[in-house]
Amino acid sequence: MISWSNIYCEAELYKAAVALYTRPIFNWKKALSSGVDQKNFYDFASVGLRGIDKIHRKLRRKSFQFGNAKKIDSQFNSRMREIYIYSWEDRLVDLALFRMLNQAMHHQFAQNSYAYRAQGFGIDCCQKDIVKTLHQHSSPHFLIKRDIVNYFGSIDHQILLDKLAQYIDPHDYLFKLLEQRVRFSYEDEAQTKVDSVVGVPFGTSIAGLLANIYFTKLDHQMKVIKGLKYFRYADDFLILCRDQKLFNLAKGLFADELIELKLTSKKSHEINLEIGESEYFDHLGVRFFGSGHTKLTVEKQRKIQNLFKYALRRKKSKILKIKDPHKRAKLAVTLIKEALEKGMRNVGIIDYYLRHSKDEAQLKSLDLWLAQLVLKFSLGNGNKKGNFKKISFQTLRKMGLPSLVHRRRLLAHSKIDSPFFIWNNHQKEKGAKAFHPH
Repeated sequence: MISWSNIYCEAELYKAAVALYTRPIFNWKKALSSGVDQKNFYDFASVGLRGIDKIHRKLRRKSFQFGNAKKIDSQFNSRMREIYIYSWEDRLVDLALFRMLNQAMHHQFAQNSYAYRAQGFGIDCCQKDIVKTLHQHSSPHFLIKRDIVNYFGSIDHQILLDKLAQYIDPHDYLFKLLEQRVRFSYEDEAQTKVDSVVGVPFGTSIAGLLANIYFTKLDHQMKVIKGLKYFRYADDFLILCRDQKLFNLAKGLFADELIELKLTSKKSHEINLEIGESEYFDHLGVRFFGSGHTKLTVEKQRKIQNLFKYALRRKKSKILKIKDPHKRAKLAVTLIKEALEKGMRNVGIIDYYLRHSKDEAQLKSLDLWLAQLVLKFSLGNGNKKGNFKKISFQTLRKMGLPSLVHRRRLLAHSKIDSPFFIWNNHQKEKGAKAFHPH
């Protein structure tokens, strides 16, 4: 059994503090968010080590308790979600709890559970394993895809606590802390305290771990069925097999387990089909073919296009002030390059998608679209075929217009810096300008 005395030490709290302190570097808007105490990250950080030491002493005495959350409605991945915002003190302990317990329970989780795990898992690993499975096993494949309706908001408290009791003594302080995260309280828009009756607080670090524990039994059940390939990323499920009987068995087991967990599958997202080498299915932002070939989904391709569109639209008035079309094109190319190479959020999104696409024909069409976009802004006459006669593709390349095909090849050979190093270099450039303004 896992106990508080076995997993907690002061060093773990400070490791979590380092992780918490680095987040505002990449997203300063989150640093301004506050819980019911109305204190943002900078208020929390202003007390420095004294504040962390105070939390440590409470944890050592086993007297720390989580406060109430502030519930807000926020758009998350194109969906409205209920997000629970806690004080920064609570967020620090929550993150430390997640990191320590995730490490302690690492071997309890199945290898086919990829989300909210320790290093070595994640969405990249999940997608690579899917491709590997499709490559190793010849078509056709029987496929089952499932998604859960409001998963984090539907987790039954008593079922989850019973599952936690299998790993942690219910009388231990660790269990009592986790019980506060399961049976949590929050303030609604009218600032009225509400005790949750179902679900875990989406937006907290520990919520992902609790969600994994909830599905651990199902993960292991699917894992031991010979001939079945099972992949779970949070509440996105993919099951592959080459046998009709296994296909029916997996569907039945999955349906029975959802009933036991009091969860509901999204009918609009349910897929049961047989695919050949040239047929495909979309999963986690990637289009997988039965042959193992991959490309971007239409949605993700449009997302990349929108990032470049917005980069030019933001500077449209500046572009239009230039009368010479070639000079306009040069500025537009510079803006495209900056969006791809200096905008850290853009880099993270674009490079992630490029890393998982093997379809160079798709990327070549994106390169052509990118050139047409530059000409549209440079010549001001829409997407006309004759535009390339005025400013050729080769001219745009000489101006520095980037190629997504080439960038994907560089990513494949680890020739491009990570978003963190891009941010770090950007900060150095800003510092150099501050010291040498002329």
